[in-house]
Amino acid sequence: MRRRDDRPTVTRPQTRVDAHVKVLDDEVVARAKDRGIDALVYAPHFTRLPT
Repeated sequence: MRRRDDRPTVTRPQTRVDAHVKVLDDEVVARAKDRGIDALVYAPHFTRLPT
């Protein structure tokens, strides 16, 4: 598909990302797959602030 300015247009489905995963193991990956998550961002340094 081409736009008027003749640049190609790429269409793709939406990607679901879970950011700041503190623990990355097989259980977390399986749970993400079950929930339709496409990518996990492993961030062991991330500390949630108290609310």
